[in-house]
Amino acid sequence: MNTRSYRLTLLFFVLGACTGKTEKKAAPIVHRPKGVVIATVNKAPILASDLKAQMSEGQSKKEALRTLIRVELLAQEATRRGVDQSPKVLDVSRRSAAQLLIRRGFGETFGKDKVTDKYIAKAYKMNKGHFVHPEKYELVHLVAMVRRRQSKARHEKARDAILQARQIALAGKLTAKEFSDIPSVVPHKGIRFLAQAHTASQFSVAPAYAKAMMQLKAPGDVSSIVKTRNGYHLIYLKGRIPPKNVSLADARTEVLDKIFNDVRRVEFRKFASALEKKAGAAIDLTALTPAPPSNK
Repeated sequence: MNTRSYRLTLLFFVLGACTGKTEKKAAPIVHRPKGVVIATVNKAPILASDLKAQMSEGQSKKEALRTLIRVELLAQEATRRGVDQSPKVLDVSRRSAAQLLIRRGFGETFGKDKVTDKYIAKAYKMNKGHFVHPEKYELVHLVAMVRRRQSKARHEKARDAILQARQIALAGKLTAKEFSDIPSVVPHKGIRFLAQAHTASQFSVAPAYAKAMMQLKAPGDVSSIVKTRNGYHLIYLKGRIPPKNVSLADARTEVLDKIFNDVRRVEFRKFASALEKKAGAAIDLTALTPAPPSNK
């Protein structure tokens, strides 16, 4: 795995949320036993913390206070009329409470200090190739495809195609793109001729290929012809990646930054699953099955 494709991934639970621009809404008033009371509405307190929360919606202090007072008055009137006990209001209240629990328990207070070493070690192990690897070579190779058991004439044709490709490559200092385009100008009728970019180490390719690759020193260098079970190859060096050996302890901060959000989602999933088990949640599958059509 090279640095460009580096990803740290754990199983995660996606928290759904819908957002959109609507008219400004009042932040919910939570009456705490302690706090600075800045206003009262029929003896119901509005706290300084409520005002601060409402101002975070972009309102001025005066606008925010007016909004809080108006909402409190409407809430009190709703209570007087019994509207607060309607099924729709109760359902919204329950959903709001659930969202508040998620936000406070896993959004605001679940910090990086809550991520255990077990998670970090697992992510490091899953991506160890990013932290520990031998010298790597960024390459483009041309290959004239031919199998060992195919005819001598076919082998000669494939070798002739790769020889022409090498002559073109050595005629001038080519870019990687120009090298990749060589198959378009080399006659190779009946031979599959490919250009492929890849990154390799001496341990990830065939010995003959590795030997030729490791002789390339500077970007733009072209190898001698290499024969493998897939055919005849010509290798072009784009660049070299130095070896790396970063320990788990040294990689800890990088790993933690990459996995933090996923770990938080995993922990929420565990929390929700524990609630389900404790409550003994059950599904009546028969209620979900449509009734069979009547024969009448």
